[in-house]
Amino acid sequence: MGSLLTTSDGGEITGIANGGAVFLDFVAGTITLPEGSTGALTRTMNKNLNDLGLQQCNSIAIWCSDADATDGWMGYGFPRISHQRSSVSDTSSDTLTTILSKHVGAYNQFLITTSNTGATSIDLTIEFSEDGTNWFADSGYTTAVSIASGSYNAFASEVEHHFYRARVVNTTTGAGHASAFTIHWNFVNDRGSAAN
Repeated sequence: MGSLLTTSDGGEITGIANGGAVFLDFVAGTITLPEGSTGALTRTMNKNLNDLGLQQCNSIAIWCSDADATDGWMGYGFPRISHQRSSVSDTSSDTLTTILSKHVGAYNQFLITTSNTGATSIDLTIEFSEDGTNWFADSGYTTAVSIASGSYNAFASEVEHHFYRARVVNTTTGAGHASAFTIHWNFVNDRGSAAN
C-alpha cells in the first residue's frame, strides 16, 4: 500500500532557482530548494517516513508541472486542454528583478497580469527566450511599461516561445518608492499534442 507524501498544503512548489538541486528527505519529511529560490528554502511535507514507522521508500514517483515536462522529456502526449496558473506577490526595488520565469514550451496562450497594490508606480518588462539564457523584450515592452498605484497591466499572447519572464523595478528610484504588487499567470494549451 502506497502513501502520498506531498507539500504540507498539497500545493505546487514554484520559484525554484535554475542550476541547483531539490533535496527530498522522506525520513524527516522536508523538501530543500536550491539557494536563490523564491520563498522558504526548506518546506515541510504533509507526512514523513518516521510518522509512518518506515525507514526507506521502496519506490517513488515525482510529479513535475506539465510546463517543465515538455519536449518529450517525459515521453507522453500533452492533454487537449491544460493550463498552469498561479500568482506571486512581492515588493519592487531599485534593481530590475525577475519575479516570474517559466519554461512554457508546451503552451500556446500566455496570460500575465501584474497588479500594482502599492502606493507608488512600478515598471514592468515582459521578455521571452528560446534557450533560457538569451532574453528579448516582447513587443510592447521594449521600454518598461509603467503601472500606476492601484492599476494593472494585462499581457496576453499566442506567440509561442520556450520561456517567458516578467521583471519589475521601481519607476522612481530612492527611499520610499518601493511598491507591493502581484503577478498572476495562466499558461494554456487548448490544442493538445500531436500524440492526442
